[in-house]
This record gives sequence, C-alpha cells and structure tokens, in this order.
Amino acid sequence: MARRQRRNIRFAVQTVSNFGVSRADLALEMFIANTVPELGLGSLLFSHLSRDMPSVLKSVSSALAIQHATPELPGALVLDQAYANAVSSLRQALCGDPLVAAQACLMMVALEHMRDSDAARLHFDAAVNLLIQAPKSMRRAQLTEVAAGFGMQLLVHRLDLDLLHLLVRLDAKTPVVRLVIDLHVHVSARETNAEDIRQRIGALEQEASYEELAILSFARILLGVSPSYHQMTFDRFQPEFVNMLDHLENSLSQDESDKRYRVEGLTISALLLVVKQCRDAALRERAISLMSRCPERQGPSSRDQAMQIARAVVEYEGDDCPEEIRAHHVLPGRSPDGARHIDIFYRPDPQMSAYAVHRVALPYVTSEIEGH
Repeated sequence: MARRQRRNIRFAVQTVSNFGVSRADLALEMFIANTVPELGLGSLLFSHLSRDMPSVLKSVSSALAIQHATPELPGALVLDQAYANAVSSLRQALCGDPLVAAQACLMMVALEHMRDSDAARLHFDAAVNLLIQAPKSMRRAQLTEVAAGFGMQLLVHRLDLDLLHLLVRLDAKTPVVRLVIDLHVHVSARETNAEDIRQRIGALEQEASYEELAILSFARILLGVSPSYHQMTFDRFQPEFVNMLDHLENSLSQDESDKRYRVEGLTISALLLVVKQCRDAALRERAISLMSRCPERQGPSSRDQAMQIARAVVEYEGDDCPEEIRAHHVLPGRSPDGARHIDIFYRPDPQMSAYAVHRVALPYVTSEIEGH
C-alpha cells in the first residue's frame, strides 16, 4: 500500500512539474487521497479538501507531497521549487484571511519538520499569534486545538518557557494539552495547585489513548519530583517509568505500518524522556529498543537522532552516576559547518542553579540529510 501511494505521489509530482497549473488539481486530489492519510494531516485540511481551496493551501499541500516523496525523486530541483512557491504563497496569505494564513502556517510547521528545519518554530509562533487575534468562530476553535497539539509536541520535545507562555495565551481546551501546559506552569513557576493536577490526571486516565497514558504517567513523575527537581528523586519512580514504556509499546503495537513520517504523535519524545530521566539500565535499553520501531520522523522528533542522543546520554552518565553529573537538559545543536552535536547540561554543585555543559559530537543522520 505505501509503495503504491508513493508511486501515485511521484506521478503527482511529475504532473505538477511537467504540466503546470492546468494539471495541478489532479496532483492535489492525489495528495488528498494518498499523502494526507499517511501523514495524518486530516485534522489540518478537513474543511478545505477540494479544488477550490485557497491557493496558499494548494501550494503548501504540493510542497508537502513532494517533500514526502523526496527519496523517490532523482533530484532536488522540483522540491526546492515547491518549497519556494509555498513560502512565497504564505507571505501573500499573511495579508488576507487570518484563519487561512494560520492553517497554512500550521501546515508549514509539518513541512519544516520534514525538512529538519528550525523554521518550524517560527511558523508555529506565527500561527498561534494569528489565532489569538482572529475573531471567535468554529473554525478558529478547531485550528486552535490543532495548534495546541503541535505545541504540546514541541513542549514535550524540548521545554521552552517562551513556548509555554505562548501556549497559555492560546487557551486550548483539549484536556490532555491543557493539563500538560498547567503542569509545566506548576513546575516552572508553581502557579497551579498540584492536587488539582493530580485529580485531573486521574480523571483523564479513564479515557486516554496509550500515548496519552504515557504522558500522564510522566506528569505524575514530575509532580512527585517537584519542587526540588533533584535528579536523584527520579529514581523513586521506576514503576511509573515501567508504566510509560508499557503504554508506549502498546501504542506502537497498534500501528506497525511502514510510515516514514507522522505529523502527530509523541512516542519518540516520550521514549527519550524515559532515557533521560530513568537511570535503570534495563529500562533505558528497552526504551531505545522501542525507538527503533517508531517512524523515522514524528513531528519535531527524529528517530535516528533520538537514538543517538539516548546512547550519548547513557554513555555520558555511566552506571550509578551521582547527582553532580546527571543530565538535567539535553539540547541538540548544529555548528556553522553543519556538524551535529548535543549539549548535556548538568550541575556540578546540586545546591546551586548554575549549569556546566558537556558537548558530544554526533554523526550525520542519513534520513535527515535526505529530508524526511
């Protein structure tokens, strides 16, 4: 099925490049029929799946389809043209309907994630600001929840206080997203009642998906660790880490398809959280093993890079590592020449707030060079 879909996408790409706008509608229909289900983009396009959708959404849709088909293309010229067209269309759309522009920005977030580009965050911020300023409507409410889901992905992937404040302003209503936002507010500023969050976790666990259950298990861990947030405190929560892995394994077992990229989902980021915060060697290895079953990319997370980061953290900390060298934060980066690295932040003096940094060079990740 996936091979036939990619063949259809390749035909759509050739249609766009060889015949121009007159045949672009055919490519769009193939994008809707094939690429949308594989990427999980239905939530973004549900109200505009037609030939008369705004031109900016057509441009971004074409770029998404071509980007997704990159491994099947002999060169990158068509890909670069499609991306440039999408960016150009988006600039023009920013002066028009704010909800169309917001939707296009959210689709650009997905495209930039596929390109492994930091520009994804810029498009996300633009989408949120457009939604905050737009008049209230059903469409605005729907796009707000889509944006909140993307924001939770980014927040779990890498805690960012500016992002947290932006999500608070967005005022999402999805219960699990709302809880994650309030939890991070509690941990960073202690402005939310912890007992209230515990009760909400218990209520949400009754109907949550496996992936959401894993995030809720980590929420229980964070509540137990705060306010001290000492790394040694995480050692008390091994049963919760086991629960996280059980839930994530069940989630992966529900979808064993060969999808290379998923717009939605938190499995890769959640597994990396286990490796970073659980120091049990067997559970860390189990988490890394489960990563190998994930899509190559899931939202902002790259499977191959996550596995490299996980191995680097395990090697850095070693066995029975004391508080003084335990990783508090792990941030991937790239030097001007394109070489990848991760910075591991630790506190040589646990009583002080100052961090020291240990840098680990990473090899290139083949799938990321190819752009998926």
